[in-house]
Amino acid sequence: MKEERGITLIDIFISSLISFVKIYCGIIFCSYTLITSGYYTLCNLSSDIISFNASLVRGRRGSKKEPFGYGTIPMVLMIFFGLVLCFLGLFIIGKSFFVNYELVNLKIILPIIIIILSLIIWSNKLFEGAKRIQSELLMEIAHENYYDFLLVFILIFFVILGAFIPVFDLLGTLFMAIMIFIKGLKILIDNVIL
Repeated sequence: MKEERGITLIDIFISSLISFVKIYCGIIFCSYTLITSGYYTLCNLSSDIISFNASLVRGRRGSKKEPFGYGTIPMVLMIFFGLVLCFLGLFIIGKSFFVNYELVNLKIILPIIIIILSLIIWSNKLFEGAKRIQSELLMEIAHENYYDFLLVFILIFFVILGAFIPVFDLLGTLFMAIMIFIKGLKILIDNVIL
């Protein structure tokens, strides 16, 4: 349990660093696709923080305030979080049509490659740690990081094409906004069914 929480804290630090790098590089190199990908990583980071807090209260027994234990608090938080993600995805979709897109600077490829390598290395380390200590929480976090790696890998094509035709930056932004909306919808469905 202690090792699981330690690895989760390391993941929170790494995810916040990757999110910052994505948003910063997106602003510097005029790529709204990468900025939206940074928002997606922030969504994963928020989910990890909620999961970490859930692991802290998971083992607590019932009290006068919560006679049946604390299992419903993380679920309610995740439902609220899913709603926020759905609204964020819809907001980005609506806002993306009013942004003035410019040609993306191709120097952005190096930071994207560094981000891809960091995500694949870290997700592999998480998979190893999750298997070693048999942690469902770490396995879920590893899957999220691996999925983020796949999305950034796909976004490389939008970014490269956006360097020649700005509409591809719009398409990449819409793609990531839809992914944020789907993530929120999945969280809502999973937690409402539970």
